[in-house]
Amino acid sequence: MVQLGEEVRICSVFKKMLYESDNFHIMKVSAKYAPDLFPFSEKDMPDEFTAKGSFSAPNYEGQEIELGGDWRFDAKYKEHIFNAQYVVAVLPTTEQGTLKFLQSIEGIGKKMSARICSVLNGDIRNLVLDEDWLLANIKGMNRSRADKVCNAIRRANATAELTKALRGAVTGEIIQKVVVKYGSNALDVINSTPYRMVYDHTLPFKDADTIALSLGVCQKDSSERVQCGILSALRAIEGRHASIIALKEDVQRAALTLLGVDQTIYDVEVKKMYENRTLVSAARYCYRFADFVAEKTLASYIVNFTRSKIPPSESQKFLKEFEKWEAKHPEVKLADQQEEAVKAVASHHLSVLTGGPGTGKTTVLKAILDAYRATFPDANVTLLAPTGLAAKRMSEACGFPASTVHKALGLTPSESAEGFDDSNSVGIDGGLVIVDESSMLGIHLMRFLFDSILFSSNTRIVIVGDIDQLPSVSPGAVLDAMISSQKIKTTRLNRNFRQEAGSAIVDAAYAINAGNTNLQFGGNFQYKEISNADIAVETQRILDEVKRAFVWSIKYFGLDQTYVLTPRKKMASKNGQTTVETLLSTQSLNPILRDIANPPSADKAFLKAGGKTWRVGDRVMNLKNTSEAMNGEIGIICEIRKEDVPVVVVDFDGTEVEYTPDKLKNLDWAYAITVHKSQGGEYKSIIYPTSMTQAAMLQRNLLYTAVTRARENVLIIGSRSSINRAVLTVKSKEKRDLLAARIVRYAESGK
Repeated sequence: MVQLGEEVRICSVFKKMLYESDNFHIMKVSAKYAPDLFPFSEKDMPDEFTAKGSFSAPNYEGQEIELGGDWRFDAKYKEHIFNAQYVVAVLPTTEQGTLKFLQSIEGIGKKMSARICSVLNGDIRNLVLDEDWLLANIKGMNRSRADKVCNAIRRANATAELTKALRGAVTGEIIQKVVVKYGSNALDVINSTPYRMVYDHTLPFKDADTIALSLGVCQKDSSERVQCGILSALRAIEGRHASIIALKEDVQRAALTLLGVDQTIYDVEVKKMYENRTLVSAARYCYRFADFVAEKTLASYIVNFTRSKIPPSESQKFLKEFEKWEAKHPEVKLADQQEEAVKAVASHHLSVLTGGPGTGKTTVLKAILDAYRATFPDANVTLLAPTGLAAKRMSEACGFPASTVHKALGLTPSESAEGFDDSNSVGIDGGLVIVDESSMLGIHLMRFLFDSILFSSNTRIVIVGDIDQLPSVSPGAVLDAMISSQKIKTTRLNRNFRQEAGSAIVDAAYAINAGNTNLQFGGNFQYKEISNADIAVETQRILDEVKRAFVWSIKYFGLDQTYVLTPRKKMASKNGQTTVETLLSTQSLNPILRDIANPPSADKAFLKAGGKTWRVGDRVMNLKNTSEAMNGEIGIICEIRKEDVPVVVVDFDGTEVEYTPDKLKNLDWAYAITVHKSQGGEYKSIIYPTSMTQAAMLQRNLLYTAVTRARENVLIIGSRSSINRAVLTVKSKEKRDLLAARIVRYAESGK
């Protein structure tokens, strides 16, 4: 028998998951007895034994796996437990295992799996790893299915190779990322060019570095490692500030900490990076070269659009059509600033329209749209917004189809530095282009948008947004730069029509923006004060009131129009337990609100996976950019299929997306969402819990953004001190780009 603590490898079958949290799992498995694998006799061999450790969970019950690790005896439960250092899926050796493996492949159903299994005599090892062989030997096989089968086998083999080679150096999730990206070449990549995984956005530097150093591929002071570390330090700073620039001294400090090398080594390598244009210097700042080019290109487009002159006769024609529009709509009385915005479009190829809630931006856009279409009846019209929800709202308000920027340009969301893949992009045929909620657009997407517009004499680009909202999470602050440069025709709307109509929400938004803590509650802007000397008691009472308010709001405004907004996603303690600091986070609120809005019932399908129980009817948010759904999209679970590999189907406003268990980490409930995720959206009713436990996030623009997401009802629940803290706290604006200065320089230089 094997001794306790002695390392062994056991071929086994996954039976069921007992517990999972992040990467830690406890599961039941079965295996054939062998004396050199188990610390007990064959007669004491249980039908199933327990394995636990930090590893990626198997994909389906019945999956054949290899466990690597050692045996321990648990005195509490009086049983032997296998301490797994790694778990890797292996190609099945039985007919049942082969069927389950084939059925786990997307697009390979039960009938096709049975057909393949029959040809292979129940043993996947008999399959010739060649797509043409499958096409020739399997009835009904097509090229797409053949590719999927062969790729699944290649990935399984590559995963096994990497897992054994790295032996616990990194998690199974990291290994899966590498395999998905490089397939059968994964082992070659980690052995020859491991830092390529950073440049390809496959892994962060620390994970790729762990792999490289554990395999001895690179030395600590190697040029490849140090330069990759410098670039990663720059990217980390950019990510924290949503910027495309960073102070050189900050990059140096961060890189030295990350790399653990001497200053002299850093100086040598960073000089090389400036010389080969990997980095670009700009006084105290530095850029990645691609970001520098994007900023220069966007500034050039902006200046060129402003320089191009519109013939007076064409402007007059537009204004005459606008006068006709006013005559046809006597019920609409445009304010002077609103008329100025329309006239700006008549005489400028590029203009900016900015203003807070209730200032009549939608009315102006309708006037612009109608006047333009009357002036240029054959010209193209394109209405754009950053998110699907914002585009839908724009379309409803303007009475004209609107689209997301990504969809209109044929861009696929991705995890690249730019945030999208443009390999299948398309252009926009000039005409009128209106971009709403533009404060959410970063430099890369705006640059690509401007580059995609086929410019002509009738082109009019209108950039619309509210600069007092939270800044873009994408790199750069384009709307702010365009306005502050003072080189683009900008109309600021500051007359508040909703305020005049008696909207307390709008009154509050403007008071918050002005730093006025004397907020007037009443009407559609309500406040439930809860305070207690004991912060734990106070926070629990806030939570209890949020639950009551949630039930009330669903009754009066509907579930689809009721959202709880909160500053933080999570503040989990190390042991994962809920604390007073985590109680008002989305992580804590969502399971509670979900059980209120969508309680379990006997006829409601559910699936336990990823540490959560998903139900049909759950409102969920997609958390990662993919070709099927964007980060931040909200949908409803419309179906759960409990097949050999379960599938959760989410309906994103008519588009159904399937999530297998390995992809469920990209979903979260969306009854409570962060204020950042709410940008671009508008809902009838908003509930906003506030407490000093959120002190780091109590900021004016965050509270302003939360309040302005509501159309009909805002209810703030919490302490007055936390509201005052938020109103009075203005986070200093970090410099996110040099776009404004570059626009000014290009405009004044005549280049």
